[in-house]
Amino acid sequence: MQLTEVQGLDHLPEPIRRYLEFSHVLGKRPIVSASFKTVGHMRRGMNPKWLQMSGQESMTTSPPGFIWRGRVSMFPGLWVSGTDSSIEGRGKMVIKLMSLVRIGEEEGDEADQAELMRFLSEVTLIPTFWLSPTLRWETVDDSTAGVALNFGATTTKATVRINENDEMSSLSGQRFMSVGHGRHELRPWTGRMKEYREVNGFRVPTAFEVAWNLEGGDFTYFKGRVENLRYAFEQQTMSRFDEKNAAMGEDA
Repeated sequence: MQLTEVQGLDHLPEPIRRYLEFSHVLGKRPIVSASFKTVGHMRRGMNPKWLQMSGQESMTTSPPGFIWRGRVSMFPGLWVSGTDSSIEGRGKMVIKLMSLVRIGEEEGDEADQAELMRFLSEVTLIPTFWLSPTLRWETVDDSTAGVALNFGATTTKATVRINENDEMSSLSGQRFMSVGHGRHELRPWTGRMKEYREVNGFRVPTAFEVAWNLEGGDFTYFKGRVENLRYAFEQQTMSRFDEKNAAMGEDA
């Protein structure tokens, strides 16, 4: 199955139509999953110190979800490992010291919403997902659109911005933030996408930043890059040559 042509996008907000044309999704097979490596730096909590991190992530589109496993270097010879996921609409994060001792865990309704928001910000790596019937769109202006993802009992809403180059440059919304002692509060949050390039025929971002939009200013807590991006496609109508290339994927 191939995706729709331009005339089939009339129900979408105009900036999203521009972005989809820019992303080269039209006439392509839908992407059903992606895997990639993340490398960069992050800050834990509100700590100003940047820590080196790396991880491996897999994403699926039906159902929408992801699982990320990675490691953050605290000091030379000391690290924490983490697993962050949204599976069947259930969000969960587990942190272990030296991959052995569990020192943190988040799950429940707040984690469900927070992890779906992460999924939405990263699914720019799978641009065919933006045509999914699970999404509901709302026109805001000529560069902004509202989007809602409903999955099970959880609804995640966000605002996406399309820049002058027709790139999706940011996705923002309310996301649950841990404020200590097992409590969570909804806070403004933004994911920014940068450095678009062509991978396997699609234009996708290869650099990301994530920030809490606090009253005193933005607190950016992740800056990183995507490497070794690989896709699996819907198998219908694939030739042997296409199947081989889909299985091999293409590095970003």
